[in-house]
Parts: sequence; structure tokens; C-alpha cells
Amino acid sequence: MRWFRTDELCSILSRFHEITFIGDSMVRNLAVAMNILLRKDLVNGPRTTWLVDPDGLDCSCAAAFSTSKCVFHSIFSSTLAYDHAPETMFCPRISTAPIECKSAA
Repeated sequence: MRWFRTDELCSILSRFHEITFIGDSMVRNLAVAMNILLRKDLVNGPRTTWLVDPDGLDCSCAAAFSTSKCVFHSIFSSTLAYDHAPETMFCPRISTAPIECKSAA
């Protein structure tokens, strides 16, 4: 598997209108990981830094994937990050397809 740099990912995503991940929690983790790359931040990239955690959980780093209660903070939609914390996004919004994650019913 080839690992892409964030600038390469931005270039690839700019070719598409939208990218939708459909599946279970493992697919959701893939969408969250993609947002880590878009934010170029391994610590806070997977979480909604603009929301206050009602339980006081630390959902940074690997906890975003390993702690079930951290799903509340997971960024599985790049649109949310662009809307609430655009300064954290590495790729320009106009050149990046929004990444959305929808669970399979």
C-alpha cells in the first residue's frame, strides 16, 4: 500500500465532487483517519476540537479509535471541520472533495 503525503491527498481529492464512505465502524475509522491527513494533525486531527466533551474525555490520538465514548468527538465529515475549524484544515476547501461517512443500515 502506498502512503500519500497530505499535499498529494489534496491533489487526488480535488478530482472528485464528493467522497462517501458507507459501512460500519471500521469504515468510519477510515474516514476519521482521512480527516487526520487533511488536518495534518495526529493528536487533534481525529476529533472535533470545537466541541466541549460533556464527559471530560481525552479523545485525542489513538483514543479517538479505541474508546467507544469518543465517537461523539470523531470527525467523520470534512465539511464539519471546514465549517467549524477551517484554520485546522491543510487542504483548501475549494480544491478538496468533502468526505462524508454514512453507516450502512
